[in-house]
Amino acid sequence: MKQYQVDVYTGDKFGCGTNANVFCTIYGDKGDTGERELAHSETHMDKFERKHVDRFRIECADLGNIFKLKIRHDNSGLSPDWLLSKVEVIDDIKTYVFYCEQWLAKGKADAKLERTLYEKVCGIFVMYYYYLFFFLQRIIKVQELVQDLFLVR
Repeated sequence: MKQYQVDVYTGDKFGCGTNANVFCTIYGDKGDTGERELAHSETHMDKFERKHVDRFRIECADLGNIFKLKIRHDNSGLSPDWLLSKVEVIDDIKTYVFYCEQWLAKGKADAKLERTLYEKVCGIFVMYYYYLFFFLQRIIKVQELVQDLFLVR
């Protein structure tokens, strides 16, 4: 069994916290957690409130590399609307970041109560692809220059 720390970040707008029951499923290349209720925050008694970071622990089989997270609520309570900023899943090796920045609310935006989030692409990979693209552009320009030189003569 492996333990995962799940940090849930609620947004910063008026009325963005929720009293609904929140559930999540974490997916990795070795399996998933199954749906789990995020019931007992280690950081706040009144969970999922404006600007709060609520921490939860999930124990399950090793998920391998985590790539996806589903999060939803059951629309219960007096104030079920919720603005989810992001979720971080932390294991003993890596922090996986899942940005949302969307409402989970029947009466706002697209009226969805569930979001499927994918891990943020690591900055170093973006930089690698940028440099690879830049390098390939230079090679193509050199090839065009060489072709132009031979065609002119």
